[in-house]
Amino acid sequence: MSYDNSKVSAVAELLEKRFDELQLKSDILKAPELRELYAQIPTMPAEERGAFGQAINRLKQDLEAKVASHQDQAESLPAIDVTAPMDVNSPA
Repeated sequence: MSYDNSKVSAVAELLEKRFDELQLKSDILKAPELRELYAQIPTMPAEERGAFGQAINRLKQDLEAKVASHQDQAESLPAIDVTAPMDVNSPA
């Protein structure tokens, strides 16, 4: 992911690293850094707001796509039979 705005790029890199560490991947969409970016929009000059807002929205869409992709991968894994003996569920 590359973004024109340096602030958005820095947050994107931070969230990318954090995404790999999260157990519940959808929590990345609630990141305080993302909210801080949205909070900066009203303080910016009018001519910069549109481009900045679009960059933030693109970052959020990229994160949503990444979360959806991860969920699709997790759903495609075979189910584990919790009633089976240990050796049946683990690979040989």
